[in-house]
Amino acid sequence: MKGIESISRSIVDEAKAKAEQNLEEARQQAARIGEKAAQQAQAQEESLKKDAQTRAEELLRRSERTAILENKKGQLAARRQQIEKAYDLALQRLLSLEEGDYCALLVKLCQETGEKQGEILLNARDKARLGETLVEQINQKIGAAFTLGQEEKNIAGGFVLRQGPVEINCALETAVHLLEEETASQVAAILF
Repeated sequence: MKGIESISRSIVDEAKAKAEQNLEEARQQAARIGEKAAQQAQAQEESLKKDAQTRAEELLRRSERTAILENKKGQLAARRQQIEKAYDLALQRLLSLEEGDYCALLVKLCQETGEKQGEILLNARDKARLGETLVEQINQKIGAAFTLGQEEKNIAGGFVLRQGPVEINCALETAVHLLEEETASQVAAILF
């Protein structure tokens, strides 16, 4: 019986050795799989970090560009406001000219229209203080036959020349606005 026991033991020992070997191979394979999974997780984590960093940098660049553009818009708006103030000041100076200088300015404006007849329409203030005197000066200086219109125009200064259904706007605010369109870049160069 010793022979059978010996064979049995030998089979059991061999089975144990084989099981131990299989177990060791399984442990090694599990370790390799775990190591590979850890490497993949590490690579994925690095990739995600890199992507997040890239997106954050792009967002920062966009924010900086937006801030620069907003700053430039603010500066341009401030410059535009200063230019408008300059033209508003010019209009106020024209409106506050002494009566003689103011009349001379309106005579010159009327002369530049090239017209010789029609109605001169003024605002209420100018009609009350200048009225017929202005029309007489215009007629005398440019050899015209204008009359003072009864209608009062809602303008800051200057006049509107009416010839039947046609009106020529010689309001000072209109003249200053037209001048602004032509000279704004030159005024900006002087101011800034």
